[in-house]
Amino acid sequence: MRRFIYTYILLIIGNITFTFAQETINIYHTNDTHSQIQPYTLSNNKSVGGIVRRATLMEERRLEDPNLLFFDSGDFVQGSVYFSIFKGKADIELMNTCHYDAACLGNHEFDNGIQNIADMVSWANFPIVCSNLDFTGTVLEGKIKPYVTFMRKDIKIGVFGLIITLDGLVMKKNYEGVQYLDYIDTAVAMVEKLRNEEHCDLVICLSHMGVNTDKVLAEKTQGIDIILGGHSHTYLSSPIFFRKDYETQTLVTQMGSKGRNVGHLIITMTEKSETE
Repeated sequence: MRRFIYTYILLIIGNITFTFAQETINIYHTNDTHSQIQPYTLSNNKSVGGIVRRATLMEERRLEDPNLLFFDSGDFVQGSVYFSIFKGKADIELMNTCHYDAACLGNHEFDNGIQNIADMVSWANFPIVCSNLDFTGTVLEGKIKPYVTFMRKDIKIGVFGLIITLDGLVMKKNYEGVQYLDYIDTAVAMVEKLRNEEHCDLVICLSHMGVNTDKVLAEKTQGIDIILGGHSHTYLSSPIFFRKDYETQTLVTQMGSKGRNVGHLIITMTEKSETE
């Protein structure tokens, strides 16, 4: 049986150079981009963000490493006139140009109701995941994935999504029939599924619950390697580590909002023999 140990390095977009090891996985991530399709200007007149910059960056990085993974942790819509007019179609089609590998639902994806989410799923070239909402009997049944898996360099990676409770954040009519499930219980079940049934070497949670809840999730569960967060618009210049035991830990990170930053994790996984 193959086992791995791994180390993490966080880099933010810019002029980055790196050397690929045999078992290196590059993971890029965004959160809370909020329909910020155009660049915007900071108080110092510096232009930042914008979907063209993001798409260009990812095109360049995929030329360097076709095996990279790119994820979003929710609230990719709502916040500009683009969502008001195009109801998420512009956002999704432009995310397709960035070649996202998966995205998690955020609370603002529900702002136009679950039929609009079903439309967005149909436009997307990538899966949208959420594990702790039960969509049975709604138009989203079978459309939102509880988890997805990827193979990179003989490493199997499992990715699942968690969302904050919609109660008090979203109009009830916009999520009628959708049942919220406890996020800790769901995470435990997902880890069991991904580790023991899917035999994943690396488990990633796309979380739209806020950094404080992500810390609780990291402390109260075993088996999640990386939590890519959203919802609280927190910018973490370096990840927070939660040590589990001598060999295992959980990393928590988040990249602010409006697409100003794209996070970059370099995951180095080393094969470990059963006799070690």
